[in-house]
Amino acid sequence: MVQSFLQLALETCRRPVVSNLLSCGFLRDILYCPSFAKQDNDTLWNFTSGFKVLGYAFATKGSTRVAATNVFENLQQKVVHKSGRILTIGVSEGIFVANATLSRGNNMKDRAGNNYP
Repeated sequence: MVQSFLQLALETCRRPVVSNLLSCGFLRDILYCPSFAKQDNDTLWNFTSGFKVLGYAFATKGSTRVAATNVFENLQQKVVHKSGRILTIGVSEGIFVANATLSRGNNMKDRAGNNYP
């Protein structure tokens, strides 16, 4: 079960990050998608001594499967150079955390056939 979650690109998070979130008042269940409560289980929460598997992808430096243009290192406006264009992403437009939606497909053009849970 754990292996399949990892293959579906759930974000893993170092324990100190989670500890910091918990010390700020976060509860464990808020770190998992409410529409897929099966993720919130002890196996993923205690995945290894150094990592927890969470239900969200964090757009921070070093995150897996996040394009470099989408990484935010701090809460400020960001300038991105893409395809010869200069794009400015304001703080309110940036996506810092996203739901790691699971699917059994990888069709980026016709997502309806990806078999979401």
